[in-house]
Amino acid sequence: MRPHILVVGGTKGIGRVVARRLGEDDQTVSVIGRSRPVRDPDQPHIKSWAADVADLALLGATLDAIVAAQGPLSGAVLLQRYRGGGDDWAGELATSLTATRAVIEWAGEHFE
Repeated sequence: MRPHILVVGGTKGIGRVVARRLGEDDQTVSVIGRSRPVRDPDQPHIKSWAADVADLALLGATLDAIVAAQGPLSGAVLLQRYRGGGDDWAGELATSLTATRAVIEWAGEHFE
């Protein structure tokens, strides 16, 4: 069974590069981003889910859906960034800190 890695914030920039590299290493990769990228046929091990990580209920449901579809996690990479759209301070805290804490607490129950 190949390792299953979660990449939060993996649809653009460094997150996308990390997700692609993990996929090239024959790992199962689950990506969460605000938008779902076009599926790359050269990366069959990468699947993406669209979710705003600042919405904790949606984040939890998305994480549960990922494990149901892909199996338990072996690792996680947290690269999400706040990209504007409201109160910058509150948005940055919700995206960078609160969502990170939520993923870490959730992951404790779902790692293999």
